[in-house]
Amino acid sequence: MLCVITTYANRFSYALHSVRLSDVLVRIAEEHPDLQVNFIYNELGNYKVTANVDTDDAHEALRQIVGLNPVSVIKRDGRYYIEALQHGRFMYSGRTIGTDGEAVVAATVMLLTHKDSTVVTCGMTDYEGCFSIPCDREGVTAKIICLGYKPTYRKCESFSLGNIIMTELPVRLRNVNVEAEYSRTYTDKTVYRPTQRQKNASQTGVDLLRNLAIPQISINLVDESVRTLTGGAVAIYVNGLPASSEELQGMRTADVKRVEYLDFPTDPRFNGHEHVINFIMHKYEYGGYTKLSASENVMVGLSSRTSLYSKFIYKNMIFDLYAGASNHDFHHAGTSRIGEYRLTADDRNDNTIIRKEKFDNSHFKYNQYPVTLRAVYDSDKTQIGNTIGFNFDQSPLAETQGHLSYSQSNATAYSYKNNQPYTTRHFIWSGAYYFILPDNFQLSLSTRVNYGHTDYAYSYVASLPGSEAIDNTSRENYYKVSGSATLYKGFTANHSAFAAIYTGTNRNDVEYRGSSPYENKFSDSYAGLRIGYNFNNRRWRFNSNVALQWERNGINGVYASETYPLINVSGTYSPSDHHSLQAFIHYGANYPGESVKTPNILQDNELMYKTGNPNLSLSRQVTFNMKYNWIADNRFSMSLFGQYFGEYDLYVPIFEPYKNGHAILKTYSSDQDYNRTQIGLSLNLKLFDGSMQLAAQPSISMFRYNGYYNMSENPFVVNASATYYIKRFFVQASYQSKDKTINGNLGTWYRSRDFYQLQAGWGNSNWNIRLSAINMFRGDWLAATQTLHAPIYSETMLQGGTYYHRRINFSVTYTFGYGKKVQRSNEVGEQAGGSSAILK
Repeated sequence: MLCVITTYANRFSYALHSVRLSDVLVRIAEEHPDLQVNFIYNELGNYKVTANVDTDDAHEALRQIVGLNPVSVIKRDGRYYIEALQHGRFMYSGRTIGTDGEAVVAATVMLLTHKDSTVVTCGMTDYEGCFSIPCDREGVTAKIICLGYKPTYRKCESFSLGNIIMTELPVRLRNVNVEAEYSRTYTDKTVYRPTQRQKNASQTGVDLLRNLAIPQISINLVDESVRTLTGGAVAIYVNGLPASSEELQGMRTADVKRVEYLDFPTDPRFNGHEHVINFIMHKYEYGGYTKLSASENVMVGLSSRTSLYSKFIYKNMIFDLYAGASNHDFHHAGTSRIGEYRLTADDRNDNTIIRKEKFDNSHFKYNQYPVTLRAVYDSDKTQIGNTIGFNFDQSPLAETQGHLSYSQSNATAYSYKNNQPYTTRHFIWSGAYYFILPDNFQLSLSTRVNYGHTDYAYSYVASLPGSEAIDNTSRENYYKVSGSATLYKGFTANHSAFAAIYTGTNRNDVEYRGSSPYENKFSDSYAGLRIGYNFNNRRWRFNSNVALQWERNGINGVYASETYPLINVSGTYSPSDHHSLQAFIHYGANYPGESVKTPNILQDNELMYKTGNPNLSLSRQVTFNMKYNWIADNRFSMSLFGQYFGEYDLYVPIFEPYKNGHAILKTYSSDQDYNRTQIGLSLNLKLFDGSMQLAAQPSISMFRYNGYYNMSENPFVVNASATYYIKRFFVQASYQSKDKTINGNLGTWYRSRDFYQLQAGWGNSNWNIRLSAINMFRGDWLAATQTLHAPIYSETMLQGGTYYHRRINFSVTYTFGYGKKVQRSNEVGEQAGGSSAILK
């Protein structure tokens, strides 16, 4: 097909990655109709383009776009002629990579005759190591040569040669100072390339993120959660597939090629998530491997975790098996409460009772046994994944004992004992489907089905005269079905749009028995339509999307529904590969969960009862964020950020007189406004040729909390770490200051303890051994303090646990392969269940 195209002479600015050359030329023609370009569309269809183009000169733009492809660009009489230099009936294609899995760029590929090794034709690999060479002969031999590599031969038994591995030459070269670029910022993402030392020192995917010290994210040392600097959720993917926390624990970090951080990505595979980490892994042909992991804590009781990952790949199919065991048996975990009850019985002005409940000892056992299977079909234009999983989650013993005292009691103390065991079994099936369609369309589909059953018991008994034992048991069945479809269309190299529909329904059937028998049937259904537009060139990016969402909530056959909008607008300016300035605005809503809507009343202790509120309505949310990223070089990077977050008509617990003023009833009301302004800085500095790395994240938050509660706090927090690498060994010291925040839906002022640890380890591509000393100078068991102040009730909670107590952790991972090396990434992991509607 011969295409003659006309375009305007204007600025050419494109960021291209693995795009067909013929498609790029068509896009240029559409955007610049005055420039006359002649080419044969089908002749150039096998050549791909990866380039960043930003020039006013049309001839230079076309030369940069053609790149290393065997294609000529000729200007004659004001016209441009784009022509392939090679022709043939057959097309030989493949990819050259080194032993480290990296692409071998600009390698010469010669096709030789078998008889006398005469060169028939030749070509050159592009920036991804790929080549496509037309040829009229069959049964040729490919000879690949490149500076620094041994010549490699491959007999062409088919036209697709697959991956061709080239071995490096042991050539002694003169000293040349060449510094690789390990990070770069774009308008739509920031790319980080881990060093070999960082990979060796990382036992999990989260470890690698921590060692990379990515300035846009924060990693909690206690639970290893990954969030933005302002506390926003970050979705984590591996090669475009969702990855759970368990999958990150099983990741083979030696196979990580690069890590991408994206804000408001347009790729439909990311399912509309606002902030995404995407691990890009090396891909291999076929084979299998098994990975074993073990972790054990000492000085805090039994706390162990073991897991097994096994992966097998055959052609385009990937099969995963995951099985794990998590076992815990410990004491010292419990909550002491000091409650001030301002009762109204007998019309007395001063009827305040101070109830002190202090736990003396506790005993908790917790076991979890997940099993998951996954099958993925992965080709150039299609990705189909299906996952099935089962998880047995049980706490057979959750017992706390302590003593009680009352300000108006003659006795010095009473005793109490409670127990809250539970058992949960849940099943899950999920599917992820992605298709690249003609005419620059992409389609992404996702489905998920959950079923679970929970048995939960709550017992409480006190030695207080006249008090009755509280015994509540509950059984719950929950069902969850959800699905979404996103259609993406790329109009030009700079303009794209998408449309998405999504729907789902949750159902929780809860039966209470014992002291407060009752049955509840909760249902929550939702559906939405989202449309979005994206503009992106080398310097500017604008992204916007609007959704209209419908929700219906039902309790015991009584339903309430509401429709509301969701709006996201973001813009990024990136004047170079080292600077970017971003701003985004979000408007949304938050619907209360089922557990705070239960209408039945449960007794919590002698003076406190609790219930939900079926009439709770949704709250409105507004976010405004600005962020500046600067990657100076491989030694220094930083992120400066500020954000305002407001949530209005937020539901919070309120307290009312109950039983004629002799007790208090805890319920919920949408009567609170939550405002938080946060500013901070994230810094990363490397010294001594990268052997030492320093990172720090200081920030200050300003909380304003008005309504039923009135609070104003301005906490300062900081996270810091220092890492030193010695060949395959590493030492890392980390510190996390006290977490201080107002818990919006709880009405409490929360303060945790600070957390510090020292780690030392050794690792290579197969083994990783690590020893951690955590909070070694802390002998008490206090984990956090929460305070609440309401008109008729105040409370101070002292939470005890093992997280902030001193302990030593030993962990080790080992991976062994069989057959040809495979893609060690994206391991399937433990599958999460649904949310519970049991009032606790």
